[in-house]
Amino acid sequence: LVLNEEDYEYMKRVCSFVENYSKSELVPSKSKEITCQRNVSVYDMLIYKIDNSVYGKLFGTVAKYMRESKEKFANMSLIEQATVIKEILKSFRCNPALTSLSVLCGKGNVGSILKNKKISEFEKVYLVHQSVTGIFETKIDLLK
Repeated sequence: LVLNEEDYEYMKRVCSFVENYSKSELVPSKSKEITCQRNVSVYDMLIYKIDNSVYGKLFGTVAKYMRESKEKFANMSLIEQATVIKEILKSFRCNPALTSLSVLCGKGNVGSILKNKKISEFEKVYLVHQSVTGIFETKIDLLK
């Protein structure tokens, strides 16, 4: 996920806000920096990023639920909006954490990346062995 510096800093504040809120350590100065209006614009930006990039194929269902629930998101409280944004950001990580949009649209775990196990349907499939240093590499064509 590519963000400009301003959006990146805002996302950090949103995540920090959610974590501090859940620990009941709400920092007043942080909550003033986060607004519902800005959250809505971030939400729109995330939909745009998913739709107009490689993420569209991976997170199509997430974007679909986000578009369907846009009005509901706009009417949520500040902490609910921040929680949803934090959950959506989980989709962009390269780990098995699933996005829960239950607050937004009632869908529990969405955004999982599953690939078809039938490698015969692909044009090229390689198993790559790399040395620890990354200097030496061996490729094995799995379709031969």
